[in-house]
Amino acid sequence: MLDPLTALSVASSIVQLIDFSSKVIKQTYEIANRGSSRDILKAAELNNDLLELARDLRGQCDSTINKNRHPNDAEKVSLPPNG
Repeated sequence: MLDPLTALSVASSIVQLIDFSSKVIKQTYEIANRGSSRDILKAAELNNDLLELARDLRGQCDSTINKNRHPNDAEKVSLPPNG
């Protein structure tokens, strides 16, 4: 017979395995039916939003740098190209 702590540990492991397996099956079913999961679609949407935000910030930085630059400035500020 198992001592109580070992029995609890085994039971907990079984519950975790069942929970994980059900999540994998749910994701697999969703991908099979939709071609993608909601998590992947949401991540792609967030990625596009972040790219748009980065472009807007780059434009603001470029305009601020150009507005504050004087013709006699010796230093040049270079930003990596878009893309």
